[in-house]
Amino acid sequence: MSRRAIQNAVNKYTAAFGQSNVIRPHKLRHSFAVDFIRNGGDTILLWDQLGHNDIKTTSVYTNMANKDSEKS
Repeated sequence: MSRRAIQNAVNKYTAAFGQSNVIRPHKLRHSFAVDFIRNGGDTILLWDQLGHNDIKTTSVYTNMANKDSEKS
């Protein structure tokens, strides 16, 4: 599925539910990654899923998930 197809589908469903804000595919990717880590997902598996070249890029999501859980 292309990036544009995902964006069109998200826009369609957000409009159907009365949402006026635009949700970009990268926001969904980011939300998925943080939620995955928060729920005990493996960083190496996430790294593979996201297709990052460097594990350090993926570890940013681990840091965000940890900071968010500290606020709760």
